[in-house]
Amino acid sequence: MITIEENLEPDKNWNNRLLQAGLGPMVQTAQMSTTYKIDGGSPRFLKFVDSNGNILGQLMLGVLPRFTNSSPRKILNKFPGIKKLVYTWVQGPIIFKSENTRDVFVSLQNYLLSKKSRVYGSTFPLCDFDKNFISKNFQIQEWATSLIDLRKPIDELYSNISKHSGQKNIKRAEKRGITIEEIDENNLFDYHCVKHDFRDRMNEETYDYQATLEWWRRIKPIGYSGFLARKEGKAISGILFSYFNNIIVEAGIARSLEDIQEKLYSQDLIKWKIIEWGKNNKMN
Repeated sequence: MITIEENLEPDKNWNNRLLQAGLGPMVQTAQMSTTYKIDGGSPRFLKFVDSNGNILGQLMLGVLPRFTNSSPRKILNKFPGIKKLVYTWVQGPIIFKSENTRDVFVSLQNYLLSKKSRVYGSTFPLCDFDKNFISKNFQIQEWATSLIDLRKPIDELYSNISKHSGQKNIKRAEKRGITIEEIDENNLFDYHCVKHDFRDRMNEETYDYQATLEWWRRIKPIGYSGFLARKEGKAISGILFSYFNNIIVEAGIARSLEDIQEKLYSQDLIKWKIIEWGKNNKMN
């Protein structure tokens, strides 16, 4: 029998369990819980514990008072209901042994049903889930992502990029004089400006630079970076990425109108630089 231990704060080994298991993305780390606080909600840290006290899995989720612009787009499940609270998470739960998948999901389902609220969540693509079992208890909406094995030779990684789009766009960006640099606090403001304008054009919530800087300083130490593209010295686009657990996950895409309208293809070049960075830093 599995019980769920629910806490408002993570225990001291929360991140260590993710690292020791070699599973789990940055979005499930303790540091990312502040995201839910920014949205006006509060985080919950769930541990799935068997009768012997062994922790079989864990999930960091947020309880939000309403729908927000940052609600996950990749939906695992939606329980009908008209309650105001929303229980939401990204890429979880993290289950340490696949044989415990069924028991953990039964416990999670019972927990969520007891809340009588709306639920939105997404699974971690590298976890081995029994999809057939999950579909009997959750309404599933399929979502796709690209997985790249960075342990392959760099030449093979490049050859796997489409010649008619990816490779051609990388060469186009280079011919157009696009330069790429890694993001740090010296150029973070330039990235912030491009991202701010990008979100504004998409009618999404924007943040001031101080909030961006504080967020960067909070998550940078556990594995976060990014690349910024310039055209004649002007910042035109950027991509951030996490590398917690030696797994690279792209995030924070930002594009200027100039990059889009002039077809500078800087995003393709940035993505290739991220792959090169991953190879050089022994990512998986």
